[in-house]
Amino acid sequence: MSRWHVIGFTSDEIVCAYQDARMADECVTAWHSAGSSSACRIVEAVGEGEHLIHWFVNDEAAAMLDARGVQWHERIIAERAELPAEHQDLLDGGRGR
Repeated sequence: MSRWHVIGFTSDEIVCAYQDARMADECVTAWHSAGSSSACRIVEAVGEGEHLIHWFVNDEAAAMLDARGVQWHERIIAERAELPAEHQDLLDGGRGR
């Protein structure tokens, strides 16, 4: 069974501090330096509650981010077994489902 680490971004983190854009830059830089593995997946979906945006990070991407020192664990808000039906891949040019 696959596992997805869910990280969330609040409106203040997105609008005022650009935390989602900063994190995206760090993730893509780490992914490229790791060889752009297709096994690494980070996808974005509409959030809920105080988190306007959710990112779903698979175990392979989590290991890659950890190996490259990306600070992302403090943003984990949940774990899920499934992706939402509507999402956008962040590491492969945005192909979505």
